[in-house]
Amino acid sequence: MILSSTITCPACGVAKAETMPVDACLFFYTCTGCGTRLRPKPGDCCVFCSYGSVPCPPVQSLGRGSTGCCREAPAREGARPEAGGLVDLRPGVAWPMWSCVIDPTARRALEVGLAASRWLEKWAGLEADEDRAWRAILQGFARTGQRQDIASLAAATGLEAPAVAASLRGLRRRDMVVLDDASLDVSAAYPFCAWVTEHRVAIVRGESVHSLCAIDALGAGAMLGRDTVIESFCRFCGAPVRIATRDAGRALGSVSPSAATVWAGQRYLGNCSATSACTLKAFFCSWEHRDAWRARDGRDGVGFALTLEAAQQMGLALFRPLLMPERVAESGRATV
Repeated sequence: MILSSTITCPACGVAKAETMPVDACLFFYTCTGCGTRLRPKPGDCCVFCSYGSVPCPPVQSLGRGSTGCCREAPAREGARPEAGGLVDLRPGVAWPMWSCVIDPTARRALEVGLAASRWLEKWAGLEADEDRAWRAILQGFARTGQRQDIASLAAATGLEAPAVAASLRGLRRRDMVVLDDASLDVSAAYPFCAWVTEHRVAIVRGESVHSLCAIDALGAGAMLGRDTVIESFCRFCGAPVRIATRDAGRALGSVSPSAATVWAGQRYLGNCSATSACTLKAFFCSWEHRDAWRARDGRDGVGFALTLEAAQQMGLALFRPLLMPERVAESGRATV
């Protein structure tokens, strides 16, 4: 497999060799010559397939036109890729909330993650029953910190058990929840999970819930409109990392240690971010320990070094709209 491809800018003709990720598709690329921001041509999954001398590794393995790369599902009604990458979750509620992301590295990380997961396609066209069940799941996790079962969700939504089960299967196809195959209990729904992780989010005047990754932990409070205290640790040395949020979870409060940072690794496998991408988004007590962890464990894949502020911007964009009622956020341009 060839991992180097030379991208030629169609605007200015500048060509540059780039190393391609083996398990993600690069959706945006900024030309080093003229600054033009390239995106794939219609029908292509990434910029390497459109402008590179060699197509991306998934296409090399599977062949063009296969169903195993980023193009495996057609765009759903409700997706607005030309409007800054937006999905209408419900009337008046656009996702993600791009106005929250002012840091360029955070925006780039979010773009790459969305391209790899295809969440913009998968989350579009959410059925009313799916949306009702999804919101009940998120509220249930926040209230109990436990797995959510069909009986409790039926009681919370007013739906019959078969309708809840059908909605859960639909949400799993969209990669919005993780289910137990036998019972259909919900064990995870971004940003929360029922299993033990290194990130625990204490909701002020509420429950403590485990979060799937550092980004999810930083965005959970804004989703609920509640301040939180995040207890985690440095992925390299194990030193405690403690972060308090303020302003209803929308801003950082106290941070210990003050040099804490985030590595947002990129990997998407098996239609499940919880077991792939989320495992690579972690807190570190310092930039030095982040780099030492990458060197020690050979973490040379695609990823982004983020300040806590930048990482929280990603969390706000992803999670702040999730529980908003209809017509509260009209275009993704709500104020932070």
